[in-house]
Amino acid sequence: MSLTLLLSRLKAKSWYQGNILEVKTIPPRPAVYTEMDMELSYPIRKFLDSRGISRFYNHQAQMIAEILNNRNVIITTSTSSGKTLGYLVPILEEICRNPSSRALLIYPLKALTNDQYRLLQEIKELSFKAGIYDGDTPGEKRPQIREHANVVLTNPYELHQILPYHYKWSNFFRNLKFIILDEAHTYKGIFGSNIANLIFRLKRVLKNYSAHPQYILSTASIGNPVEFAVKLVGEDFIHIGINQDGSPQPRKDIVLWNTTSSPISSLTQAREIIQELIKLDLKTLCFLKTRRNVELLCSWMGEYRDVVSAYRAGYLPGVRREVERRLKSGELKAVLATNALELGIDIGMLDAVLILGFPGSVSSFWQQAGRAGRKGNPAIIFYLALQDVLDQYLVTHPEVLLDPVFEKLNVTTDNPYIYSRHLLCAAS
Repeated sequence: MSLTLLLSRLKAKSWYQGNILEVKTIPPRPAVYTEMDMELSYPIRKFLDSRGISRFYNHQAQMIAEILNNRNVIITTSTSSGKTLGYLVPILEEICRNPSSRALLIYPLKALTNDQYRLLQEIKELSFKAGIYDGDTPGEKRPQIREHANVVLTNPYELHQILPYHYKWSNFFRNLKFIILDEAHTYKGIFGSNIANLIFRLKRVLKNYSAHPQYILSTASIGNPVEFAVKLVGEDFIHIGINQDGSPQPRKDIVLWNTTSSPISSLTQAREIIQELIKLDLKTLCFLKTRRNVELLCSWMGEYRDVVSAYRAGYLPGVRREVERRLKSGELKAVLATNALELGIDIGMLDAVLILGFPGSVSSFWQQAGRAGRKGNPAIIFYLALQDVLDQYLVTHPEVLLDPVFEKLNVTTDNPYIYSRHLLCAAS
């Protein structure tokens, strides 16, 4: 009903010139559950019961079983499918069995680190310690985290700083059982090749402490998950993919919109769509390619400026967290963002997503589109095609997006320009 009313209002605009090429509907999918064969500890069951979790989705049950059977896992199920719970349960189960066990959770963004730390802080049914160790961690807290935290959350940049001082982490590394690489699809190309060398340096240090942890990679859908994981980490992996995904998925209505049909600019069209979504009380996230466009569009929101906010890299951490909080609480009706909000930061329920221009990969497109309908409600997704050739091709050949072949990711550990610098770091 909301979509029909929304589209009728947009078609009534004086500038509308047949911009809607097609509306594609992906039907909802029910949840698929699987009973676990193994018994979990009482504190874990109590934790799950307190959150109303009596059974696991198919992929969660498989993931938990594989990790508890000491296998390395890469999981590539859909956005908001519960991947985090899939690796947290076996970590916490191991800590229940052996309180000296340690886990290292590596996230590409500090915002993700803080988000996951808040989740861990809410777990009161288990006795364990968690701590963030990054550039914002006060110096007086660092020794306490190194010595006593069961779960340490960090990022690749801080890990690079940690390795030369590994002797300070001897107790942690000696008891390290798990290394989690969340949002691992961000570790591609030159950046990913640096991360692969960083992981090999970490493994070299861990060997010195006789530690052989398991590796769990959580990522968006990619075309070569096992090959990618092996190159990144150098270990064998079990893959749990979209075919094992048991999470429920809401109905998704994808509006294919050609911005070149109208006499007004693509940014003005995006503003008009967002304002109509706000009038219908539909919480919206709009993805734009540049910081400039984010700020410009935000300044154009007129009477809705108080319920719309920009979000991008370059803001102070406190500002970004305040935007996340206001969006999650419902104070904001729309957020205009770069791909800084593409990753799995918890911003609550969204009704609609606008994607202004193809984000560069099919995987990124679905990461952004998957931000809507996260609590099971129907999702409205606008793909606003710009005037470049790739956008125009995709908006007229939507099967490339709707029945996708995901891109393959590539990393290398033997690029001499990268390897030689990491060799110097390892020697230090």
